Amino acid sequence: MQEKEDELTSIHDADFHICIFPHLDEFLILDSRDPKDPSFRLVPSAELLTPDYYRDLEREFSRMVQAGANAPFINLMTLPRRLEAFLRRKGMQRLTEILHDKTTGLDSPRVSVFICVGPIIALSGQDMAAAMDGFFDGAPAQEFVKEYRVAFERLLVRERMGIKAKEMDELRRAVQGRSSQFFTLWQDRQGPPSAN
Repeated sequence: MQEKEDELTSIHDADFHICIFPHLDEFLILDSRDPKDPSFRLVPSAELLTPDYYRDLEREFSRMVQAGANAPFINLMTLPRRLEAFLRRKGMQRLTEILHDKTTGLDSPRVSVFICVGPIIALSGQDMAAAMDGFFDGAPAQEFVKEYRVAFERLLVRERMGIKAKEMDELRRAVQGRSSQFFTLWQDRQGPPSAN
């Protein structure tokens, strides 16, 4: 029974695979409903994070902040967790809306979301090729796998550059004494005023 459940929850069973690169303004959608003939497309983040999305987020955040009149401290302490849950739910709802035109006849598409952070960022080209071959498992044509890998790797390179630029900016701010994460020995740090 457990083995059958594991098979049904395998990443390979998803209809759509969403690859999000946190530092980029676009993401990748892989439609794998037909394993022999999958397709993919790059989607601008503005298609997901619309003005309506942000308005809903602002309304929900305001509601969450004001909801804890009886227990204001616990309300504020649990705010990050509740906000994260709302962001996930709202994000999946928006993704489903984006995929809706492609899912005629599918009540609820199975979607996997892959946030490209951590070890994936450091994969070599050879390791990436092996990972892609393992993921597709020889089902689609090699030409498609190569096209997808090129698109994925191009976004991955841009993500690495975004990470590097952020690190350099943080280092620059640290040296200039403007970083909230570090301070320098020569920085004049304002302490609380002394009581005379």
